[in-house]
Amino acid sequence: MKNIADLKVLFQSQFPDFKTFADCGQKFSDEEDLYKKATSKHLRDLFGQWVVADSGSVASQDFKANLKQLFSKKLPGLSYPQNFISWRDEALLLDEILTSDTAIHSFMSLLHVLFKTADEEGNIDEPLRNLLTWLKDNGSPAFISKAIPTFLLCFWKPQRYIFIKPSIFDGFLRLIGETPLGGGKYLTVEEYNRILALMDELKVELADFQPRDMIDLQSFYYIVQNANRKKTAPDTPKTTTETVSPSTIGETPEPTASPDIPLNLILYGPPGTGKTYLLQNEYFPLFTDAKTPQTRESYLESLVSQLSWWQVVALALLELKTAKVPVIHQHPLLQAKDRIMAQKNSRAMIWAMLQTHTVTECAHVQYTKRLEPLIFSKDADGAWSVDPQLVSSDAPELLTYQQQMLSFQPAEEEVRRYSFLTFHQSYSYEEFVEGIKPVVDAEGGGAIGYDVADGIFKQCVAKAMADPLNAYALFIDEINRANISKVFGELITLLESDKRMKWDATSKRWTGGIQLRLPYTHSQNPTADLFGVPDNLYVIGTMNTADRSIALLDTALRRRFEFREIMPRPEIIRQAGSADIPAPDCNDSIDLEKLLEAMNDRIEFLYDRDHRIGHSYFLGINTYDDLERIFLTKIIPLLQEYFYEDWEKVQLVFDDLDDATDTDGRSKAKETAIINYRTVNVGSLFSASDSHLSARRIYEAPQQIAPESIIKIYQRA
Repeated sequence: MKNIADLKVLFQSQFPDFKTFADCGQKFSDEEDLYKKATSKHLRDLFGQWVVADSGSVASQDFKANLKQLFSKKLPGLSYPQNFISWRDEALLLDEILTSDTAIHSFMSLLHVLFKTADEEGNIDEPLRNLLTWLKDNGSPAFISKAIPTFLLCFWKPQRYIFIKPSIFDGFLRLIGETPLGGGKYLTVEEYNRILALMDELKVELADFQPRDMIDLQSFYYIVQNANRKKTAPDTPKTTTETVSPSTIGETPEPTASPDIPLNLILYGPPGTGKTYLLQNEYFPLFTDAKTPQTRESYLESLVSQLSWWQVVALALLELKTAKVPVIHQHPLLQAKDRIMAQKNSRAMIWAMLQTHTVTECAHVQYTKRLEPLIFSKDADGAWSVDPQLVSSDAPELLTYQQQMLSFQPAEEEVRRYSFLTFHQSYSYEEFVEGIKPVVDAEGGGAIGYDVADGIFKQCVAKAMADPLNAYALFIDEINRANISKVFGELITLLESDKRMKWDATSKRWTGGIQLRLPYTHSQNPTADLFGVPDNLYVIGTMNTADRSIALLDTALRRRFEFREIMPRPEIIRQAGSADIPAPDCNDSIDLEKLLEAMNDRIEFLYDRDHRIGHSYFLGINTYDDLERIFLTKIIPLLQEYFYEDWEKVQLVFDDLDDATDTDGRSKAKETAIINYRTVNVGSLFSASDSHLSARRIYEAPQQIAPESIIKIYQRA
């Protein structure tokens, strides 16, 4: 057993006034000792008389209610419940495993023998093995087999048995140089006996701390493992050390060439200059792999992305015929849905969908808020099924999807290592990084609850970290339309290249950089791993320089990005083969390249270069009708916005004004003007006393435009 001396120092650093477990100080008593002793006493109070009597001396529903009280009700004398068993663990046990009187009676009988044997100081190997076998056979996930039996044993008989909190305990075993139990592995009697022997050794190692029972040892391993994770997370966060496995990257992986572009880049310029086009044609291919045969997993992800949760559950049950929720959850379709949705509590979602779409005559489901189609049923043992005839009549599309799955043939597909989104004024940190989102709450019988959900940036980080030998990208169109400070929040610092984490091929882990706490994740789970950004994730945005409806680009973001200016290129119009447009009723043609140059020269003089018109407005124009439509619906409204209803400047752009003056003393509109006006007769509107008012021009946008009116923009007499 390694590192115990160091761990003792680490433990005492968390509780400076700690001397022994009997003389533990106020901080340890308040945070660790008090509620654990209360939990043990509460368990004895709830089940003590039952263990002394016969296992059938308590009604099954009363027994289940006592379990629920133990797991979720406030501890006597305290204002909070125990937190060893989470509400999700409770929901899995009570709502998915102990769903019938038969199941409850079986569990009661097995637990009764286990408690009684423990009280009599007998050998619990056989009673524990029977309980673990029953849990596994009834659909319990592996972590439940570790958490629930050991919790009940530890707080029933704390002098002898230890509680295993799976993820925390495995970390502690690694700290002391012992073999962890392993995620996804069911607890066995042999493994539990090994753990008990290790705890006996630990008790000897901690002799000067004077541990009184296994609850004290549980406090020790929990405290030192949490403290160690916090201490080491900035350099080697756990999330970064387990993201890549040999099956993912191969025995001798070869990294792909990194794109020769900045990690953080913004393409900026006036509207219509082809910024988004460049993303699609120049940058997307850098993060796209050539077509390869589509895997079944990829096909299933593509399929379930089109389907709602209840449809995916129904397809799984059409194949499984009859199954409990844990088995349904393991179906490849549900696993695919879980991956693409990043659902934190997918079992609860499955359970809620089943109840919501259960046929009304099902006696084993009491949920009242049901939704069409009603196709599921549940039997007395808690197993679910779907009625094929109801599917055929009420949801026939599912049969089509089922047939597609059965006839799946690998097709070629591109692998895209990028995500694309568009910012807008209401875009938030919660959408981009993480936030509280509504979810279906299993405990509430399908009611809406709230959970922390990952945003698109956090999802991209996870994908990039899971595949360190390839480059990934997040493309953000209209990046300057959102409130950058609010959207990026504290992560703005992590974007800098020298703050990024780097992949160490030798140790196969992400190292260095800066990692920090996220407000939602770490408020919900203070021991969660810190968050960092890897150096294989590129962030590429576009920015419309003419958009003045929002504040200027955030200075902090400007410092962290490189910029590539994308300006109008009139020559592209000719290269695209649409430079000269025949003018109807005219012997001339319209030169779109010269037309764009002339307008942009005037816009730059009257306003600035950031408000010029992009060449893409004139791409794809083949006839004069196309050009006229672009002027009426795009060019004129754009200039009207640029100049804030200063129509005279719009006229100057179109070269609509003559050298001669009108009756109001201002330049007169040409006969070929696109924007015309009428002068209001002041005397006809107001009395003589208002004669001081000057004449005013009322401008009119045209309904049609003559070809010569457009030609004169660039072809001056």
